Amino acid sequence: MKKFKQIREQALTRWVVGKRWEIENSNEILKFNWSNSVECNIQNHELTGNKHINFMCSMNDYCMHIFDLLTDARYDEYELSNEDTKKEELKNTDAFLFRQYNRLYMFGHETLEVLVKLYMFGTKVNDKSNTRKKLSWPYEAGKMDTVDIISRYVNKIVKHNLDGFHKCNNHIPVYFQDGEGKINKTKKLIKASNLTDEQFKKGDVNGIVVPNLIGLIECLLYAYNKIEELFNDKNNLLRLIDRYGE
Repeated sequence: MKKFKQIREQALTRWVVGKRWEIENSNEILKFNWSNSVECNIQNHELTGNKHINFMCSMNDYCMHIFDLLTDARYDEYELSNEDTKKEELKNTDAFLFRQYNRLYMFGHETLEVLVKLYMFGTKVNDKSNTRKKLSWPYEAGKMDTVDIISRYVNKIVKHNLDGFHKCNNHIPVYFQDGEGKINKTKKLIKASNLTDEQFKKGDVNGIVVPNLIGLIECLLYAYNKIEELFNDKNNLLRLIDRYGE
């Protein structure tokens, strides 16, 4: 049976490698070298001179929230099973995992929102919808853009809003895209890729599918790469320095 440890470690490795962080474990104390990260490459460009772009520097600090959650091994032995025969047995552990996934998606969503605003500043185009498309990892080709999928999932599922998932959540079963076993296709399921307000109004759903972790990580890293491409242009970088350099 697939356990959460496998999913967590895969996402953690991809996050650290993708962010280009170097980590040293010295006497049980982690030391981080962020010098090759996108944020530091922008900050340390020769054009910045003696100026410091504070919010670029602190982005790595903020992204440590995701690292901290991905190094949390408390739930490693919990099983991710989508078999209905296991659901009653796994009800409590599913609830823990559901909250952990949601915490990761919350911080991922907030990070993406910052990157969207930064990209709009760099391009001088105040078009949030189009910017989300440009920053979206194309694994959902033909469907909604991934930044939109993550945003809608967080706003309609993770946040406790009156008009979202919690309006119809009467302890409904939780399924995981990362899980093992086929999900019963006859069920009316809430999925990140098909969220609609009408779905919640009817209140006739009998399951929710939690999106996978690696998809969140890949979407974040893809957006970061687009930010790096944007500020490789000297004119865009100079505008960033002039506005935020201190």
